[in-house]
Amino acid sequence: MTNASSSAKPVSWDRHQAWSWQSPKVFAHARDLRSVAITLNEAVTAAACFVLVFVPGPVGPMPHALLRRGAQRHSPFVGPEGQWQASWLPPRLSAWPFDLVAAPGDGHALALHEDRVTHHCSIYETGNNSFRFAQSKNSRNKKP
Repeated sequence: MTNASSSAKPVSWDRHQAWSWQSPKVFAHARDLRSVAITLNEAVTAAACFVLVFVPGPVGPMPHALLRRGAQRHSPFVGPEGQWQASWLPPRLSAWPFDLVAAPGDGHALALHEDRVTHHCSIYETGNNSFRFAQSKNSRNKKP
């Protein structure tokens, strides 16, 4: 589970059947993350690129790939245009905005960070600092 898994809502057919998804091309959403959860199977590969840390989780310590040190404001692995700059991309970032959340019992459920999803619509400025508006504005400016 990622650092912001509390905002993720479990995916359901009734709620999400008309939605579609494409693998992210930019990773600006990871710029401010301090770490990202990894599985034990991913640990050997992740250790070749990142410092591994253990973060307290609901059932004990969970391995995480450290994306930035505390004093750094942004991850050096995310470029100024949101491009991923490390040789290995943690699967949790490549599957964004999907995540795993704890489910009743001992299981996990696929969940979606709905507050980070842009539907097929125009995004208008509302005077607030909006992640989605900035991404939409950047993508419109890059089109030929």
